[in-house]
Amino acid sequence: MSAIRAWPAFEGDTRVHRALARRPAGPPAPARPTGSAASEAPADEHRASAASVPSEGPEAPGGADPRRQVVAVEDFVVKYFPARPARRLREFAQRLVGRNAAAAEWDALQALSRAGVDVPQPLARGLAGATPWVAMTRSPGTTALERWRSADAHERRALAEALGRALARVHAAGWCHGDLHLGNVLVDAHGGVEIVDWQRGRPGASARDADIASLDFSLAHAGARRSERLRLRRAALGVPVDGV
Repeated sequence: MSAIRAWPAFEGDTRVHRALARRPAGPPAPARPTGSAASEAPADEHRASAASVPSEGPEAPGGADPRRQVVAVEDFVVKYFPARPARRLREFAQRLVGRNAAAAEWDALQALSRAGVDVPQPLARGLAGATPWVAMTRSPGTTALERWRSADAHERRALAEALGRALARVHAAGWCHGDLHLGNVLVDAHGGVEIVDWQRGRPGASARDADIASLDFSLAHAGARRSERLRLRRAALGVPVDGV
């Protein structure tokens, strides 16, 4: 079995294929953040700039994988999954059988979209050389971390509940995220919540408690009060939040 047979050269929306054909082949060269920028940058992949600058993950609690390179193309984003040199052999073996971060992201987005959960819509997947990529809709809004920092007390209470309810919908659909923090959640102008960055997502219930704990820790790291964190946890468990 070849890596190309395990992961298609192209599959999905032909509009994506045409748009990518008009661009230089392959992912951009990574631009590693340094100093304080590496720890402060949010995982804001779905708002990558039109100039196609790669957006690299945060060093927030549970932080995103800095290998992932995301570029904006027209009205969608393409997320590339290059192998890490230190783990190249293992990741090559995973790609041979179709088990890799790109496949995990694609499978999760497809399943959750079909279940009606608010996630980016998967559009296409393919290979740029030996590097798998996944194209998906670009999500509006800002990260929950940015929204939390600018919110007043009333808005924070509402946001904590919305985060919990969004996570409850993921779990009700039979999935766990595996790397959940405020940088991996986008909030639109109307308070709608969309969870992104699904390369560690998997079906089942084994990581539900870990998802809740990870998001709770991220909220605490952002300075949330105990009552706000309790509101998040109760909403995530499907428990009424009245009086919290």
